[in-house]
Formats: sequence, C-alpha cells, structure tokens
Amino acid sequence: MAIQHPTIKSKTLSFTSVFLMLGILVFINILSYRIFLRKDLTEKKEYTISESTKSVLNQLDDIINITAYFSEDLPPYHTTIRTQVQDILSEYQAFAGNNLNIQYLDPGKDEDLKARIARMGIPEVPLGEIKRDKQVISMGYMGIAIQYGDKGEVIPFIPDIANLEYDLTASILKVKETSDRILAWIGDQDSNPQDPNGYKLLQDELNKNYVVRPMAPGNLTSIPPKTSVVVVDGSQALPPRALYAIDQYMMKNGKVIFLVDGVELAEGQGLSAAPVTADVATLLEHYGINIEQKLVADRRNAQASFSSGYVRFRLPYPLWPKIGGESFDQETPAVSQLESLVLPWTSPLQFETEKVPGLQKKDLVSTSDVAWVMEAPYDLNPQQQWNVTENDLVRSVLAMECRGNLVSYFKDKPVPENPEAPQGNPPKEEETVGSTGDAQFIVIASTRFVTNQFLSLFGENLVCFQNLVDSMVIGNQLIGIRSRVVSDRPLEFGTNDEKAIELKKTNHRLMGTILVPVLVVFIGLFRMMMRKQTKRKIQSMIQGGNHE
Repeated sequence: MAIQHPTIKSKTLSFTSVFLMLGILVFINILSYRIFLRKDLTEKKEYTISESTKSVLNQLDDIINITAYFSEDLPPYHTTIRTQVQDILSEYQAFAGNNLNIQYLDPGKDEDLKARIARMGIPEVPLGEIKRDKQVISMGYMGIAIQYGDKGEVIPFIPDIANLEYDLTASILKVKETSDRILAWIGDQDSNPQDPNGYKLLQDELNKNYVVRPMAPGNLTSIPPKTSVVVVDGSQALPPRALYAIDQYMMKNGKVIFLVDGVELAEGQGLSAAPVTADVATLLEHYGINIEQKLVADRRNAQASFSSGYVRFRLPYPLWPKIGGESFDQETPAVSQLESLVLPWTSPLQFETEKVPGLQKKDLVSTSDVAWVMEAPYDLNPQQQWNVTENDLVRSVLAMECRGNLVSYFKDKPVPENPEAPQGNPPKEEETVGSTGDAQFIVIASTRFVTNQFLSLFGENLVCFQNLVDSMVIGNQLIGIRSRVVSDRPLEFGTNDEKAIELKKTNHRLMGTILVPVLVVFIGLFRMMMRKQTKRKIQSMIQGGNHE
C-alpha cells in the first residue's frame, strides 16, 4: 500500500483551495454584472439613487439613449470621477432595464466625433494634475448626452457627482416632455454676473431646465397661457397693466412665486434702511397676504462680512436669519429636506383669513423661537448690543404657499390701459376673469436671498428656490435629490437664554481646542506603553530559549 507524503498532500490541498477560491471569485464577478448590489452607509444615501429617480426609471415606456463621452487617458482624480459615473449609470440601468441604452465612447483622435459632440454642446476641457511638483494641463472629455427621438439634453462637463443624479433625472424627464417648460421672470434684468444685486447666477441655473423669458414690467400687457410658472421681482415698479397681467394669469390657474420686501436698503448710504410698499403689495393684500414694514432678527443666524476703515471682519448677524430644522414645513417636500436657508433683511408675513375664506395657506419657512422684530427707525449696525428680552421673542412667518379659491383684484374694476394698443383706434374690449377655484402662489419675504451676492455665499438658497419652482411645475418627482448632501449641522442648545447659549458655545470651543490634543497624547502614551510591554515579553522569550 502506497503512503502519500504529507508535503505532497498539503500542496494538493493548497492548489485545490486556490482553484476553488478563484472559481468563487469568477462566479461572483459574473453574478455582479447581472445583479447590481451596493451598500450605502451615508446618512442621506448620497451614493444611492433616490426613490424619485427609481419611480421615473420604472415608468419609462420607451428607449432613452445615454452616451457618456470620457477620454481614456484622464488624470487620476478625474479617472475616479469616471468610475463613479459608471457606478451611477449602472444603477440607472438596473432599475430602467431595457428602456435605457447606455454606452461609453472615447472621442480620442476621432475628429468627426469631436466635431459632432462639440455641436451638441460637449466641449474638450482642460484638466489639471500635479506631476513632479508641477501643474500639468491636459485636454479631455467628461460629458454625457441624453437622447430620446429627436430631442436631446447634454451635461457638458462633470467636475464631480454631487448634482449628477438630479441632472440625469431632470434631463430624462425633459426629453420625454412634448413641450418646453417656460418660466417668465417679471422684472428688468442685468446680465452682468458681477452685479451683486442681479439674478444672473440664478437664471443660469434655471436655464438648465426651463426656458427663462424676462419680461420688462413697463411693457407687460399679458402673460402667455402656456407659461409654466411666473416669478415676480417685487423690488421692481409694476404699473397697473403689469399687475392686471399677473392677476389674470393667476385667474386662469397660473402659478406664481412672489419675491417682496417690507424694508428696502438705502443705496449709497452705508447700512441704513427705510420702509417700502411694493407695487405688488396691492395685489397681495387683496389676496390676504400682508408684508409688514419690520425687520426680522434671529439669534440663529449666519455670519456676515463687514469693513471698518482698512479692517474687514466677520461676525454673527441677527438680521440674516438662518433657517433650519423644524422652521421648515415638514409636510412640504420642497423645503422639508433642506439643511438651511438664509433670508437677509427679511420681514414678517401675515395672512388674513377673513379676506379670502376659500384660500388655504401653509407656512413654508419660519424663524426660530429665539427671533424678534425691529420697527423703524432700523438699526443695522452689526456691532450693536442686541438688547432683547424673553418678552420680545416671537416666531415670524417668512414664506408661505396659498391654494384654493381666489377672486380677481380687478373684478368690477376697469381694465388698465394697454400701452401697446394702436394709437387712434378704439381700445379692444377685454374680458376680465373674475375668479378661480385653483389658485396657487408662493410669497417669499425677500428679493435679495437669490441675488448673485447671496447665492455665492449660501448655496442652500439656490436649492430652496429651485425646489419651489420644480414643485409648482413638475411636482415632487425631483424634490429631495438636490438636498441629500449633509451640509449643515448647527448646534442645538435646548435653551433660549443668551448667556447659557454663549457658555455652551465656549465649552464646545474648549473641548475642540483642548480635549482633542489631550486624547491624542493619551493614545500616544498608551501605544508606547503597549509597545514596551510587547518588547519586554519578546526579550524574555528569547532569553528563556537561550537558557534551554
């Protein structure tokens, strides 16, 4: 009887184990191509497509083509982005099935392909990387095209994946629609992005999903019925005919977002303000909404930057309330998932139920319970002593949504003259729509929070405004996709006492400044002791072996 050598038997078992392990790995890889599985441990599932996207993909009834144009020889950082994009598109494919056709193309040296995608709006972009302590610039492609029939949308460049899901899902919805989404902006526009009081940054973002049509108030006679939503800049002068056009658009079930101020800042006079009654306030008062000529201040606020002579400083500024948490209406998807919102120099809104009994309102945005109001004359000095008592604290509503029955402001009133009517001819008789049972409008007590200045400081303001527009036009299909990245974690103090709050802030600073370094020192000492103890054990084992 032959006896197998133990070494040969051991080697045989080792080879068998290796081949078995390789077989299992191959099987898992084959299975992973067919079944997409991934565990997302982030709080808001930032790396998993949302339920809204899954719903859109499940409802596809025809093939949509997505082509990702990525260069093969991308720098290392951008290669990581390409891998992340492939992961997201794989997840889209898993939920859309055969109704989504995805392909990847490298334009490389194909000049015809480069010219074709350039016409589509996907450019070759400079990509930087560090090589041997030097900045090296190379050219490459990192764009996506979404096509359905003869309609197409492009994402020209993907610097990161923060907004990729929203851009992809919004593009899929857009190419499936049979008509354009038209947003009318009532107010004179300044196209200079450097103007801090302009809306260029906002309009550039809105243009990605809407056809934005600025309408000068002085020339506004009517709003086309196919307009999806209207935004009214309440800081502008609105003649009677413009107010009539807005009112009649609403009576025909149009959707409107009003931006309006109760207090205006004095131009060229430093930090000073005065009460203002906007022209659009006439309409809003008839609709039951009053904007008070007061300024709202809040202990929960954002920091502002000021200059005094040659010195520039930053400090908390109560006149820039920072909204968060329960101050958003938790039943309204457009705001319930927001991290924060900053409304500078805003005013309280009041709703008079008796004026419009058939209109229902929701308080979308409110201050915290440690807020108060200031009446004229207003003191805007950021370095003042904010002497506020518990009796002064009051919660104010800063944005509200209204729906339901509404009577026209111009019912039983003469129609304002049409400035574009031909001269010398009798005016064409116009019929005023007297009421509607399906009014929908939003009032926000700030025209400044979406200006270039504040969008560059507070990106959450853009998310809020886009959510509100989308909710009125598209519904809630895209709401929440933008708001998934955790960006703000304010400290909760559990008290309204200002001295107690300051004491807790001091304690947190001390803990961050002192406790962390102390912990590092203790961990280092503990590791040093453990290493010495291990070293002694090894030495005693060696010495014991030598004695043997």
